[in-house]
Amino acid sequence: MPAGVNGRPLVDEPVVEVTLDHLAEQWQNGVFDAALWGDLYFGGGRQDFQILQNKGSRIRRLIAGPTAGDQTILYGKNDWQRRSGDAGGEVSGYDETGAAAHLVLEFEAVVGSSSVFDNDVFFAGLAAAPTDGRTSDNIAGWILVGDELNVVTDFVGVETVTPITPVPNLNITHHYRMLCIDGAIYFFIDHLAVAGHRTNLDNAVVIPVWNAANAPAESALFSVTNISIGYKRYTERFLVV
Repeated sequence: MPAGVNGRPLVDEPVVEVTLDHLAEQWQNGVFDAALWGDLYFGGGRQDFQILQNKGSRIRRLIAGPTAGDQTILYGKNDWQRRSGDAGGEVSGYDETGAAAHLVLEFEAVVGSSSVFDNDVFFAGLAAAPTDGRTSDNIAGWILVGDELNVVTDFVGVETVTPITPVPNLNITHHYRMLCIDGAIYFFIDHLAVAGHRTNLDNAVVIPVWNAANAPAESALFSVTNISIGYKRYTERFLVV
């Protein structure tokens, strides 16, 4: 993977810049804010809140089951500019003519037993529509391939897919981060870069989506918390006084 971006080291940049849009969600008081979040259910899919005791965090649990094909989706209602690609539109990517240097999506999650998820549905990342999942076009995020964690970027159905090595233990909490910059998307687990894509990157207005369905007649459980989404402002590199 490249050592840096445009001659600068690849670093795990913070999200929040108070002068640009950002969102932080820790599910305070177990309240599901319908102005910010939506949920969809198919079959026996459902969602609830629970305390993750070893972290002291309140989590949103996406439960898909007990019948094969049951599905549940969590999605954000605010949209964001993902200017990573060079495809279409007036803006070809984040550049120094704009206010934002990049977009970050991060969250903590326990995926759980990957063998009970439908690999053709499971998705966590940035997409155009609430119902988007693994097989949708123009997505970027985390997927399962052969029950193992991978990342994908897709532009009009053409994909770049990278397996994550070493293979993470999905039954414990990890911090997941996507850094969307001009010409690339970088993926992090627990603040370490694990993949970088420079191909099949769309310029899109996107929302965050977590989509899970179960494959066998057994419940799939996917827990999400501590979500942050935001833009990083360019520093004043050219200030003359």
